[in-house]
Order: sequence, then structure tokens, then C-alpha cells
Amino acid sequence: DASRVLLGSSSLPRGGDGSATFSILVTMVAEESMAEGMIVGVTASSPSSLLAPPESSDEVPRSWLAGLDGAVWDGRQWGICPWQPSKLAVGDVVVVSVTEEQVMQIIVNREVVASVQVGV
Repeated sequence: DASRVLLGSSSLPRGGDGSATFSILVTMVAEESMAEGMIVGVTASSPSSLLAPPESSDEVPRSWLAGLDGAVWDGRQWGICPWQPSKLAVGDVVVVSVTEEQVMQIIVNREVVASVQVGV
């Protein structure tokens, strides 16, 4: 099973424009059998508040996600987005940024590929 949920233990740093951001450098890609690709996102929940490790990222309270096969999670329900992380290649840079207007943007190689309204 390749499913994993990774949570940071501190708040994301804020940039000069007030956005909270982290980035991922793609250093390897999975086989074709992993057609959905990864999912990225943010949460306003502390890892210490979880009673048990989540089996999937949408089980984390107050989380907002994008990825898989073109899906977004707005904290309540799944929707559709144009981003297809299964198309990522070695060397791609994925940036997740939450703006002061509470919009989570997914940026791949400096191009915004998905946006989700968040309720942080």
C-alpha cells in the first residue's frame, strides 16, 4: 500500500505577501500502476489533536487538498480540478500556497494549476 499521510509539526512560514507556502521537488516518479498521483494540501489541525493516524488525508479535520486524478477536497466534499499530478516528472517543483484571501493554490513549475477556497 503506497498511501501515506504526512503532517508537519509547525505552522507554514509566511512570505512577504502574507501567503503560507511549502514546496516539493519531484525526485522520482512511481510506476504506471500509480495512475492517480499524489495529493497535497494544508490543515489547520495539529497532529497532536488526532486520536489515531488517519488512513487518508481527507480524514484530517479542517484539511484542504488537491491532486489524485484531478480532485479537490474543500473540507466538506470532493470536487474536480484540472491538475493531474500523475503527469509530474522528475525535476518538477510543486508549490502549495495559501493566500491571505484563504485560497490554496497549487503551482507547478511557476504555473497555477489548481485553486481551492479554504476556511482556515
